[in-house]
Amino acid sequence: MTDWNKNRQLYQQAYLETGVSLKGWCQQNQVDYQSARKQISVKDIKQVAKNSPETKRQNVIESQPQKANQTSFSKGNQIARKHGGYSSLLNEDDVELALQVKSLEDELLACRSRLVSVMKYRSNIEAQVRECSDVEMKVALSELLLKSMEAEERTIARIESLSATLSKLGRDAILVEKDKVQIKMIEQTINIRDRESQEDDKVTYYIDW
Repeated sequence: MTDWNKNRQLYQQAYLETGVSLKGWCQQNQVDYQSARKQISVKDIKQVAKNSPETKRQNVIESQPQKANQTSFSKGNQIARKHGGYSSLLNEDDVELALQVKSLEDELLACRSRLVSVMKYRSNIEAQVRECSDVEMKVALSELLLKSMEAEERTIARIESLSATLSKLGRDAILVEKDKVQIKMIEQTINIRDRESQEDDKVTYYIDW
């Protein structure tokens, strides 16, 4: 028989840490979503999160290959619930952050911020795993820990990729400026030689009065 009190506590903890939707949490933990809707009050949990000064929603994103699609977002709601595991872990804070990314530098800064959040979240889960004595809850927490570690690895890889790209772009920009200077120097040298050549071609007449 399903222990809904325990599931309610587990979901509340996950929501406070990640902002995960009930549907997404059920998919991750193999809990029947329709039954969970009746037994777990998302409204009450959101109210708890709203009133908790220590609530921090982290960006732990489970990456899944999917076709690009255009989705309309409305602030305050979980995003694109119908598209499965990846979108179920997105919250409005993730979307707001994504909308602010206008350049590679912005994305690098966002990734670094996300990495700090994921590392804090992982540390929190590790502490809970160590202190937990309930076997089922420990298994659920261990699954969350694994996902956070995977998210951390992906974020680090993205940071390294962005850093390498920006470094290459920086070197390319320097080379472009260097080429411009060299071209300008060549043009100046050609002009000087042209003037000297014209001077050499002049005929000078000396008139002896």
